[in-house]
Amino acid sequence: MRTRDQVRAERAHALVSQIQTKSLADQKKYGTMALKLPLLIRTAGLLGALEFVNGRNDEGRTLLGHITSHLVDAGLLGQNQNLMHTTQTSDVTSYLRLTRETLAVLLWHKRFTHSMLGVEQGDEAS
Repeated sequence: MRTRDQVRAERAHALVSQIQTKSLADQKKYGTMALKLPLLIRTAGLLGALEFVNGRNDEGRTLLGHITSHLVDAGLLGQNQNLMHTTQTSDVTSYLRLTRETLAVLLWHKRFTHSMLGVEQGDEAS
């Protein structure tokens, strides 16, 4: 039996591995967003942070897709549910649960972004 963190880590590794096939610039954009998003969530809230990322670039939207797939696997989103809409319409308890799970998922994305893509905190995407 695997722990939740093991499941998150395995999924994050597989998703970040997909990013390794992209150009270095795209890897850096994805990695920079993965590194900055947890702080953005803590300062702007989950919905504000997700809206910001959604409007940035394709790699930001890719990261949102990865987060969505984690949340579907965790049972917090339905297969056909939209992350933004669900975040906007959820009650406080669900919103906090989505926030906590997103932060837990991003911890693994940050780790694999650093180790697999070589993106460091403070790197800026061009």
